[in-house]
This record gives sequence, C-alpha cells and structure tokens, in this order.
Amino acid sequence: MVVVLASLALAGCQAKSEFDGRRYRHNGMRFSVAVPAGWAWKESEGDVLLELDGPAAQGLRVRPTVHVFSRRETARVDLEGAAEEFRRLLDEERRFDPMQAKTEWGAGAVASRPAEVSGLPARRLERKVREGATQVEQTMVVTAKGSQAWAVLVSVPEGSPGAESAVEEIIRSFEVW
Repeated sequence: MVVVLASLALAGCQAKSEFDGRRYRHNGMRFSVAVPAGWAWKESEGDVLLELDGPAAQGLRVRPTVHVFSRRETARVDLEGAAEEFRRLLDEERRFDPMQAKTEWGAGAVASRPAEVSGLPARRLERKVREGATQVEQTMVVTAKGSQAWAVLVSVPEGSPGAESAVEEIIRSFEVW
C-alpha cells in the first residue's frame, strides 16, 4: 500500500529543472531559456538561478555570460520597482569587485526601454562596464507577474565574434509562466 501511494504521489511531480540539450527549464521558478550550441550551463541557489558561459574568444580573458535571476515576494511585484531592484543589486556587486569598478548605465543613468517577455510587459536596461582592460556590454531584461519577478542579464565582452547574435537569441527565447 505504501509503495502504491508513493508511486502515485511521484507520478504527478515534475523535476525542479530540466535540460533537453537545447533549452533549460526551471519548473520551480517558472522560466525557460535557450542554451546556444557551445555554451555551458550551471545551476545556482538563491536569486541567481542559472549561469550560462559562452565560448572564449581568442585573446580575451572575459567570456560572454548570462545570469537568470528570479525572486518571489509576498505581495504583487511592480515591474518598475523590480527593474530598479535588480539594477541596484548589480551596482552593489560591482562596488565590491575592484576589477569591475567602472560602471555606467547608459550615459551615467539607467538606459531603459520597454520590452516584452512571454506577452508580459518588461524593461530592457543596457550599460557598459569594464572588466580589467575589457569593455563589456550588458543587457538586462526584467519582467514581473503576480508576486514574482525575473531578470536575464547578458554580458558580452567587446570583440566576441558571434556573441551578439547568441545574446539576442537568448533574450528572445526567455519565457516565464
């Protein structure tokens, strides 16, 4: 009897995350994203749930990377507030990393424009930072639904061949539910 009940209970369960060779899906935090060929992925705990690492470009020590963040709150999440909070988290991270001290969001302020993720309103934020001697372009797309917010942050070092098209593929493929 116990075996039958356990089997029935497990039959309706989904894995927390899945990877089918092309797409990563996190069932617990309700998002999925394409993983381009040649990119590695690694799960994390906390607000940063997934990290993708692109192939290294010859002569560059910095790789293209993608970080997917998600956070659940007890109350409804406001999109503009979520975008501001994720931006602040990035600024805080850079403040403690001496290799990434120079940070500019647009022309010294947040460069933000409307976007869309899974039919939901989103914000697209862009900035340029320096990691050592390398200039890196960062694009962050933030969306919210109910009491949950998500952000996908894509960082591409200047001179990474093919990385820009992979970045746009990743951003277009990002889905939430």
